[in-house]
Amino acid sequence: MNEQAGNVRTGEELDAHRLFNYLNQNIDGFNEAPEIRQFKGGFSNLTYLLSSGGKEWILRRPPFGSRGGSAHNMEREFMILKMLEPQYSLSPKPILFESDHSIIGSPFFLMERIKGVVVRAGTTLPESMLINSESFYRSLGEKAIDALAELHSLELEGDISSANPMDYTKRQAEGWSRRFRAALTDDAPNPEPVIKWLIDNLPEQHYKAFIHNDFKFDNLVLKEFSTPVVIHGVLDWEMAVTGDPLADLGTTLAYWIEADDSPVLRMFGATLENGNLSREDVIQRYALKSGRDLREINYYYVLGLFKIAGIVQQIYFRYKTGATKDVRFSNLGKVVHACFDKIQELT
Repeated sequence: MNEQAGNVRTGEELDAHRLFNYLNQNIDGFNEAPEIRQFKGGFSNLTYLLSSGGKEWILRRPPFGSRGGSAHNMEREFMILKMLEPQYSLSPKPILFESDHSIIGSPFFLMERIKGVVVRAGTTLPESMLINSESFYRSLGEKAIDALAELHSLELEGDISSANPMDYTKRQAEGWSRRFRAALTDDAPNPEPVIKWLIDNLPEQHYKAFIHNDFKFDNLVLKEFSTPVVIHGVLDWEMAVTGDPLADLGTTLAYWIEADDSPVLRMFGATLENGNLSREDVIQRYALKSGRDLREINYYYVLGLFKIAGIVQQIYFRYKTGATKDVRFSNLGKVVHACFDKIQELT
């Protein structure tokens, strides 16, 4: 659970010499050639740990073989962190953005490292947290949803979306339909019935807020050995935007796996532990903290599942077409099918 960086994956190495020459000139205290390690979690933008002279920085860059898009726009993610910095204490402090491809082969940015514990599926709590693990998971679930509701309450200066935020849900349904169709593989489920349901049942959007778009346990950093739970930081802001907060909650619900979900989804179920909130508990907790009407939350849950299926299908498409050789991606088609099976239960 303690989020440790490991060896850099083959094919995802950085040019340490060029990177050092650049950072030595642009960051105070970067006086020694860095040790470069890589965080293994996640399937999208790549995250590296740079250590130099007793200090640490996080470097983010797009994945190799990326097809582009706003989720892989490093300047955009950097500007999101700059915008959040004055108001949201849980976002990492941004340090530097560089657009020049000649340094590591792509744009990249640096941010502070937030040390702590990340709860992932299949991990074991530190001994100090096992005193009452059910209480720990209950507290974690509650504080996670509180942090999401707090984010949705912010009034941020600036906007990183050029589109109308009150048209967000409609654009999400149409956009993920388009992206799924563009990433079809020969073993993908037929998306057309789901797409038709999303268009036919589109609710009227009532709310606007700044949303994370990938809010889940894996993106929370907890204070190590802390009981009760203390959330130190929220990571991975690559898809953040001004839009419908209920769509953000719907994505969180799609990640919130329960014991009766399919075996494939349970493999990613960091929320499965005894004591944790159920999806219904999540809905009630968010309603209490936000005061928003959640009568149409089933639509947003389905949309969240379809979005996750679309994200995974895009990654799987890159693997199937040879754009990436990362063997972790070889079984992602099963995840897409599991999301569609869950959608079928709900529609």
